Amino acid sequence: MPVLLRALFSFLAPALLVFAGFTGWYSWHFQDSAAQPQVRLKTLLPQISRAIANDTPEVLTPLLKTLPFQVVISDSDGQIVASNLQGREGPLKAAKEALKAHDFNAEIRTPDGLARIYFSQSQGLWNPILFFPLIFSLLLGLLSSFWDYFNNRQTEDAVGEIRILTREHTLNSSHEEKWEEHKKERERLLGKVTSLQKQLEISEHRLEQTRLNLHQTQLKLSEQDAGEARERAQTLEQELKQSQQKLKRLQETLQLQNEVEIHLRNKQEKSEKEQQALKQLLRERDHELAKLEKAHQQQSEALIQSRQSESEKSRQLEQSNQRLHELEDINRQVYEAYQEIEKLRKSELELMRREEAWQKDKQKLLGLLSEREQLLQETRERLSLNRQKLRELSIAYKQQLEIGQNNPADLSEAHDLIRHLISDKDDVERENAHLQVDLSDKSSEINRLRKELETRALQVQESEHRLEEMEKEFKKLRLELELVGDTLSDKLLDLDRLSSAHSEDTLALESLMQERDILKQSLLDTENQMQQLREEKAHLLFEKESLAEKLEKIDIQDYELQIEQLKQSLQVVGAQQQRKQEALNSLKEKLQQGAELYEKLKRLVEKKERLIDQLNDDVTRKESIIHLLEQKLEKAGVIDPAGNY
Repeated sequence: MPVLLRALFSFLAPALLVFAGFTGWYSWHFQDSAAQPQVRLKTLLPQISRAIANDTPEVLTPLLKTLPFQVVISDSDGQIVASNLQGREGPLKAAKEALKAHDFNAEIRTPDGLARIYFSQSQGLWNPILFFPLIFSLLLGLLSSFWDYFNNRQTEDAVGEIRILTREHTLNSSHEEKWEEHKKERERLLGKVTSLQKQLEISEHRLEQTRLNLHQTQLKLSEQDAGEARERAQTLEQELKQSQQKLKRLQETLQLQNEVEIHLRNKQEKSEKEQQALKQLLRERDHELAKLEKAHQQQSEALIQSRQSESEKSRQLEQSNQRLHELEDINRQVYEAYQEIEKLRKSELELMRREEAWQKDKQKLLGLLSEREQLLQETRERLSLNRQKLRELSIAYKQQLEIGQNNPADLSEAHDLIRHLISDKDDVERENAHLQVDLSDKSSEINRLRKELETRALQVQESEHRLEEMEKEFKKLRLELELVGDTLSDKLLDLDRLSSAHSEDTLALESLMQERDILKQSLLDTENQMQQLREEKAHLLFEKESLAEKLEKIDIQDYELQIEQLKQSLQVVGAQQQRKQEALNSLKEKLQQGAELYEKLKRLVEKKERLIDQLNDDVTRKESIIHLLEQKLEKAGVIDPAGNY
């Protein structure tokens, strides 16, 4: 190991020094922060926010193409607007797949919050320019390690013979491996030869058959068929020739293989002779080592006598170390419990924040829904007024039609105008029916949204109840932590006592006379303890006999049933704990689902606002149509300017 450490040090020290010096010089003088993606994107933030505010995402594609790294831009709702990714189905589809696969590790938002920019930022500090100095520093390290190796080569004379032995052993093993490889190659070549011989036999058989077929078909077939058969025969003959050439080549390779086998056998015989000589040398070395081991055993026996007095002290030290390890384990458990409590606190705070945000959004949604209901009521009132007007108009139209039928032919123009008005009235009635259907759909959707809000409120109440339960568990954990802290303080006091005892033991080791006195006292104590143990043994035997008599009286089956019940109760407790953990996980998942549903509700409310705006536009358009109809009726003389018929 020291030789390897020296070689590693001689290789790594100059390489690291040169590379560190060059990287420091380069980063001090030439490192440019503008090449980083975050810096380049911050300059484009106003243009991106302007393009999204103006609904012109096409402007962003040439900007993104100029960037040397992959970027995806989405609006505040999460819809992808632009990207510079390349894919078969287009850049937007490729961007969706990349976001699903979490290929980007960084995100920036515009100051106005209209856009999100996803990109991948390099996690390391590597620069491709530093590749050449790295290679140069590694070469310098290699040169320095070789120089150190050649300087220290003279110190390896004592280990030379062992190296030679190991090299020869490795050579022998390599020869054996080569011999096995040659055998495998020979078997493979023999298999190829047999397969080629079979192919030759098959091809010769085919040739004979084709010749017989040729001879038979020459009598029956025309000249063209005979020419085709001849061509087939020629192709088969060419295949035969090629297979014969392959056979010749394989036979030559087999001859070479045989020669190589003979050469390898000679080498193997030489290596076996050298191996025998090496075995003799190894036996001599083993004999010398046995002598050295005997001398070492004599020295070790002398050392054992001196170490027997220290063994007892080492046992006491081991006991103190075991106590220390136990205290460290307790401390580790306390730290893990504290970390779990902190995680629970953080999760509780996050849940509270999410709940507050959700309640605020709920209040906003309720306000929006109330406003939308007011607008719907106003539109319904307008529609009812319009219906009344239409009914009055229809009555007036019918009266005018009756009057027009009784009138002479001079009023034909008025008759045509009234017919047009009736058709317009029918169209208006149809549109009103469609509007009524749309209003019923919107009211059903609003009722559904109310039901969803009620379900969300119930879920929030359930989550509050669970949070209260978690707070109770948190208080229990805090009490347990305090108890563990008290035990830790007690253990630390024990540790101090042990350290003081250890110092006293070290002082006791200095004087041999004190150790003898202590040993005598310990012998007396052990004798007393032996007597006490004998008395305890007799007492325990008496108790054992009494317990055996009691066991004979007691039913073992009842105890076994009680033990099984206890095991079942333990399993139930474990299942309850698992359920609690699953409930916590489900709570987290439900909160995530609630956030996703909140975003969906937001989008639905925006869609409803657009639909209500469209309805308002339609109502205003219908009012303008009714106003135009009233003007036409006034011009026709059906209605007065005051609205009377």
